[in-house]
Amino acid sequence: MKPGDGAISLDEQADNVVVWMWRLIEDERLVESVVRTYCECCRVARTNMPDRFDERGLDDSDQLRLFFELICFATHQAVVLAPRYLAAEPGSVQEMASVDAFSKRLVVHLQNYCRTAGVPAQREIIVTTLHPKVEFGLGASLDPLDRLVMYYESDARQFGAAVEVFAKKLAMSCDPHNYPLFAPAFATYGETMLYAAASALAGVLGTPSGA
Repeated sequence: MKPGDGAISLDEQADNVVVWMWRLIEDERLVESVVRTYCECCRVARTNMPDRFDERGLDDSDQLRLFFELICFATHQAVVLAPRYLAAEPGSVQEMASVDAFSKRLVVHLQNYCRTAGVPAQREIIVTTLHPKVEFGLGASLDPLDRLVMYYESDARQFGAAVEVFAKKLAMSCDPHNYPLFAPAFATYGETMLYAAASALAGVLGTPSGA
């Protein structure tokens, strides 16, 4: 359903898209899937480095952090794909205004749901010391807007770079000290979140333009 076609407002459509993606991540148990991927990577790492590799146990706060990373990247993908679903006339002023308004409402609803889920109680994992060895600590509270800006700026510099940032964030959420070992394995979840975004947009807004 395109904006103005009937029953629900652009704001309600944005809300429904976020809810759709949120439920898909829950229903498909994608956090558990990420944890399994981490455990499998740890198994391989222990085989190759048995004397110097320790696996982290992931608690509820770690899993909430992983959920945050998944839903934020799904929302980033929804913003990227939105013009295909909202455009009456691609490139028109009306289209750009609709996409901008829709994207802003996506962010607002994402922030609201994250706040309700307790995400702001979690904090960014940051590098605190580089020498004599790299150490990690906690920074500012997790904020969906900060993450979406990060993805937007990454893709603006090099299209597709946001996936690498996303994979790094998943890996750091699992194991900051060993994240370079795991980030490549998590890149595949970028495609999963692209599917989640496309599924939500199609389910709420209908078939994309030109399909």
